Amino acid sequence: KELAEQLTLISSSLFRNIDPTELLSQAWSKTKTKHKSPNVIASIQRFNQFTFWVPTMILSFESLRNRSKALSHFIEIAKELRQLQNFDGVMGVIAGLTMSPVARLKFSKLSISDQLLSFIDELEASMDPSHSWKLYRNTLRSCTGPTVPYLGVYLTDLTFIEDGNPDFQNATDGTKLINFKKR
Repeated sequence: KELAEQLTLISSSLFRNIDPTELLSQAWSKTKTKHKSPNVIASIQRFNQFTFWVPTMILSFESLRNRSKALSHFIEIAKELRQLQNFDGVMGVIAGLTMSPVARLKFSKLSISDQLLSFIDELEASMDPSHSWKLYRNTLRSCTGPTVPYLGVYLTDLTFIEDGNPDFQNATDGTKLINFKKR
């Protein structure tokens, strides 16, 4: 529980520090403009570090028994993160547990309780990116109180808006007009 609370404090702090201007024109994804999005970059880097830390910790154990305990421990952490409404942390654990080096640990999963396995399956389903993250967005809408959203959803949305819509539109007389719906 303590680890989940600390992870939530870190994620929350990073998310709150993001200034809306950092999200303009996909600055976080371009080499020349990354300096305009320091907090977005920091949040992405922390997410990636955490995500890779999960399998690193699980695979650091050589025995099947200890790997099973580590897997169970991370599922318990995900459970706590979900209760704290830290979806950034939840997605980090899910991403770490679904990486191929961990996903193929079939024997390690045999000693994990059915209840925990069922929980992580439900959690994975709730964070499924299909249908534009429909289940996650519905879950997020139903949350009350402080919540740490998964930033990746919004960065994806902004990328689709930027890349999927023209900067200009042609008027009926052929004049180029700025596409204000995009901006």
